[in-house]
Amino acid sequence: MDKQNFNKEAGNKPELYTLLGTCWVSIEEDQPKPQERVYLVCENPKYGGGVIRFQTIAEYIPYMAVKEEEYMADEYQGEGDYNEKEDEYYTPKGFYEWQSEPEMHWKISAKVTHWMPLIALP
Repeated sequence: MDKQNFNKEAGNKPELYTLLGTCWVSIEEDQPKPQERVYLVCENPKYGGGVIRFQTIAEYIPYMAVKEEEYMADEYQGEGDYNEKEDEYYTPKGFYEWQSEPEMHWKISAKVTHWMPLIALP
């Protein structure tokens, strides 16, 4: 969002100013680019009512965009979305918690509410 639209949007909805000022994007408004590492805010139901919110680093995988053999460990392959024409399995759509070990991408089952691009390292 450019600065002019940001200021206009924030002016129209003051409660959004803090949220937009931190660069958090509602998952309902936009998705990150495929396989872009981002910060996520997630929610899980809390025993006794309410929710537990947490954040993590993850990658977004769109539907039929990334072959399983390129993203998942061997023991987890064959459970994704199957493309008969190509005779290939694809990683199921969703957010996957990013790990430094490439075979350890776990699909996030919690409700994802917001995402934000990673900040640059010093």
